[in-house]
Amino acid sequence: MGDKPQLDPQLVQDFVRAAHGNLERVTALLAEHPTLVNAVWDWGGGDWESGLGAAAHTGRREIAEFLLDRGARMDVFAAAMLGHLDLVRTHLAAMPAALTARYSAAHPCQNGRRGGEGRARLPAGPARQPRHRRPGDRRDKELSPRRFAAKAPAQSHPRRSR
Repeated sequence: MGDKPQLDPQLVQDFVRAAHGNLERVTALLAEHPTLVNAVWDWGGGDWESGLGAAAHTGRREIAEFLLDRGARMDVFAAAMLGHLDLVRTHLAAMPAALTARYSAAHPCQNGRRGGEGRARLPAGPARQPRHRRPGDRRDKELSPRRFAAKAPAQSHPRRSR
């Protein structure tokens, strides 16, 4: 494993926060610290997020493409947001249980609301249900991130504080 220098945790958190929507800040941070491109931040409770993950779940296509151009590791969520349906289909063929897995309700694989033309839309099913709803509830067909914003604590993860 070796003696690789650790990145400053505050720097990683700043980078991931910026990747939620501030391309200028992401560009500046990567210019100064290129190893941030694949750094991840632990928001707690096992919720690890990279800059690409932040850009993907907020539909920030320009930030996602910028990070991928600089070596960020593609994942199925970014592929879905960017409309790389071939990658999404390959992933789902290899791991069909992913269709019913529970992810954050704000993720592009869940709601297909952001990312522009060509974004992936997965079929409705258990994966699209927020954790506090049950199948058959009257609003189970569409998820609205606004419903979750009012319940977020003041200093929470950026995707939960909107």
